[in-house]
Amino acid sequence: MTSGASHHRHDYPVTRQVRLLYALSFAAEFSPVIAIWVVYLTDFRELTLAQVGLMEGFYWLVKLALEVPSGAFADRYGRRLAFIVAATAEACGAIVFGLADSFLLLACSYVLWSGGFAFRSGNNTAYLYDALAAGDRQAEYGDRAGVLGALGTTAFSIGGVLGGLVAALTTLQIGVLSGLVAYVIQVPILLMLREPPRASLTAVPLGYRQTLRTAFRALRERAALRSVIIYEIAITAFFPAHFLLAQPFLGHHGVSLALFGVLFVPVQLSGAGMMLLSGRATRWLGIHRLLLGSLVAIVAGLTLLATVDHVAAFAGLALAQAGFGLAAPPSAPM
Repeated sequence: MTSGASHHRHDYPVTRQVRLLYALSFAAEFSPVIAIWVVYLTDFRELTLAQVGLMEGFYWLVKLALEVPSGAFADRYGRRLAFIVAATAEACGAIVFGLADSFLLLACSYVLWSGGFAFRSGNNTAYLYDALAAGDRQAEYGDRAGVLGALGTTAFSIGGVLGGLVAALTTLQIGVLSGLVAYVIQVPILLMLREPPRASLTAVPLGYRQTLRTAFRALRERAALRSVIIYEIAITAFFPAHFLLAQPFLGHHGVSLALFGVLFVPVQLSGAGMMLLSGRATRWLGIHRLLLGSLVAIVAGLTLLATVDHVAAFAGLALAQAGFGLAAPPSAPM
């Protein structure tokens, strides 16, 4: 039996573990780097915006390539271990990112960072569902997934504000390295986190390769699963506007570095608010109308950014983030 099956369902403290998952999600998304990383690369490390864009594209390609293998790893070896792998890889990536002084080393930091993110993304909602299922509370999943996403977005916002302030008061490099605090916070949480029992586990668990083949077979055979993945790729296409171009946009309009994180707060909170409402919105509108509304909001926000050359156009990013937040927490894991 794997560690996840070693706990009897009636002995599993569902509420406590869900709260620990909330805390872990908050800590994992507490990222002071988010408000300053592009200017750090362009101003402190003297990379061109094209080089930053190349690394960003590489980041998402690595994440995409590891989505299925990381999920298979979590299914085979446990969701808690996947969280540990994610935190370790991301922490190593953050250290290299803050100390590297060449394009090659910075690109290596992106591999570590992206690999860790692949092990974390999706694993948190899967852990949430398994934990709730241990107490026959699956009906709570939609609303609790919204809370999980909203907490992560709120942590993102707070971290961004602090990162901008630290960078303005010290240096961009210290602002980047301050992000290591998030990984220190995760250590005691991971020690207390327990693997949720899963009814699907058998007495003779599948090997990793078999698990991986099963995952790819499910992707091939389940049209709904393919559609969800394709839609997620489509709506996350706005991320370069968020992560790559937003900081140069603010700098172009003379916004102070200390205010970068502050201006990202309404952007992040708009997404957090929609995540909190997403469960109810799905029940009110139905999944198809909700996804269409999400797509319309993202396109409208990006159109505003592309057509209005004024700092007020930054509101378009908040609209796009709201659209993403509306669709982000799935109604149930696939």
